[in-house]
Amino acid sequence: MSHIVHATECLAAGTLAFLAQATRALVEQDVDQVLLFARREDTPPGYAAMFHPRVRLQELPSARDSLPAFCSALGQALRSQARDPQCRAIHLHSSRAGFVGRLALAGVRQGPPILYSPHGLAYLDRRMWLPSMAFHALEWLAARVPATMVGCSASEAALLKTLSGNPTRVLENPVDPAFLALQALPAERPTVVTIGRICYQKAPEAFAALATRFRIAEHPARFIWVGSGDARRTAELRAAGVEVTGWLDAAGVRGMLATASVYVQTSRWEGMPLAVLQALAAGVPCVVTDVVGSRDAVRHGITGFVMRHFDAMIAGVSRLLEDPAMRGQFSRAARRDAAERFAPDVFGAALAGLYSLGWRQRMRERRAVPRGHERRAAPRVPALQLPVG
Repeated sequence: MSHIVHATECLAAGTLAFLAQATRALVEQDVDQVLLFARREDTPPGYAAMFHPRVRLQELPSARDSLPAFCSALGQALRSQARDPQCRAIHLHSSRAGFVGRLALAGVRQGPPILYSPHGLAYLDRRMWLPSMAFHALEWLAARVPATMVGCSASEAALLKTLSGNPTRVLENPVDPAFLALQALPAERPTVVTIGRICYQKAPEAFAALATRFRIAEHPARFIWVGSGDARRTAELRAAGVEVTGWLDAAGVRGMLATASVYVQTSRWEGMPLAVLQALAAGVPCVVTDVVGSRDAVRHGITGFVMRHFDAMIAGVSRLLEDPAMRGQFSRAARRDAAERFAPDVFGAALAGLYSLGWRQRMRERRAVPRGHERRAAPRVPALQLPVG
């Protein structure tokens, strides 16, 4: 039976949420699927229950435990799938699977279309220039292999387009319809919420500083971080008066957003932050940093504020907390925008169109190759080399 293959080394956080919803949307369109995956330490124990029985799960060695073993297993599995005439498309998710997968498939002749979604480009981490440049070089190298590059935001797609002449598309992440139907339950005190892993990328020190500034000003607002992560950064958040809840299930997240006055995202970079989309769907005005993904999700001055500087974020949060009329206006606009852009039916139609487009493009490429010249027409790319850990 024809099927679509997904592959990732990162079955956790936003990538897991995306794959759960993407595979569900395709099952609803009567599409069978295979998911090649590796677990991480933050992969939830009940991950298998998030997938429909028509999605066949095939676990690979953990990339963090043994990168060579992961690369070898993924390459073999992908080449086997690519030679199966029933495989309609191969979709690679996240950076490592995207790099290893594309190079592994480079030598497969007449295979199915390849799609690549980074879900947040690794080279946007600017802490150290050398690793950032190395990640950029690896993305450029892998982009020599013909594939459809899929950004989860317009900003990410624009960055992908600079890597090669490969076709580039935008597929915005969906949200669970339960967030769109969520009823607001305002708390007694103004409440500022953020959701995510406590790590460098999310800039928790900025959220802590925001809470400190409001506390010094004797503002009654509560600041809540939903998630967990780095112990030192967690301690800094709590020292600033931030309530850290740890990870909550979907119902707990919805309950937290129902009471939120403002949602804040202080990230240094993103792909398309699911938590921001959930907040918008729940009608919570958002104040976010002007970075890839966040700037695409929030419409500045309509559904929230996109700010470049810390003082501007303070001003944006303060204005929304002190102006109930503006907060209500932004809330209604956020719900409308989320329903139009991130609803499951919108996502499902876009996803189906994406695979159909990839298949038609591959058929055109095959017809353009003269009979008997297929091997000469294949792209010249390096053989798969295991990356250095």
